[in-house]
Amino acid sequence: RENVALGRPADQSSTWQQFNASLAVDGNANAYFNARSCTATRTEKSPWWTVDLGGERHVIEVRIMKILYTDGPRNSAHKVCLVYNGVFNAVLKTLRCDDVTTGRFLFIQINGAGEKTDWLTLCEVDVYETKNIAWNKPAFMLSMHGKDVAKRATDGDEFTYFHTLKADDSWWAVDLGEGGARVTAVRIVNSRGCGDSVTLTCVTPMYAWGRYLFVAARVDQYFHLAEVEVFDGMLTRPFVFPVNNNNTITAL
Repeated sequence: RENVALGRPADQSSTWQQFNASLAVDGNANAYFNARSCTATRTEKSPWWTVDLGGERHVIEVRIMKILYTDGPRNSAHKVCLVYNGVFNAVLKTLRCDDVTTGRFLFIQINGAGEKTDWLTLCEVDVYETKNIAWNKPAFMLSMHGKDVAKRATDGDEFTYFHTLKADDSWWAVDLGEGGARVTAVRIVNSRGCGDSVTLTCVTPMYAWGRYLFVAARVDQYFHLAEVEVFDGMLTRPFVFPVNNNNTITAL
């Protein structure tokens, strides 16, 4: 697997001495703070660290290596994804997303209460993604309205959409290729201004297998969607990285 955070531009709320943000994405997971391979902010309220992944990534896993020993700052409270609470030192902590989360920037922050101040130190942050196996695949649908072809839902552009004629049980489908594919999650992106997007994750079993994936509208109405993304990535509960309005993956 490729660590998509490796060597990417990083930043943090402040820097203590020479322990800059890039040390968490340099590929050196040495957990000893004195080895000068970990980041460190100054003591402040809600310190944060961020990495620019260089473009939208479909993230399913984040691995965080914390410090083993330090003569400098220590972390005292972490709240990860609003689920994990506590300190982990000298442990490679792996957080798996329950949902495929798309975004360019990943943030890690100590969520301090009131006026409480703290340090944030990270020795290494690895980010792993899953691929959209429906991208650029052949698509077809029950009917077509105007020039809004089925392929628009697999072109990677969320500003275009397919559009059927008004009918009962309209449907759209994508061909994942001869031999089929394993599917663990499907992300459906609604047309702009027509409702929220949703990610559907296979639970029991953890995946489905098939060549054609169908999406249907069980109403007598027009049917249109901007994108349908299909993923084969092992997703486990309970960690969820929510995406906020500025297209950012957030770990708080």
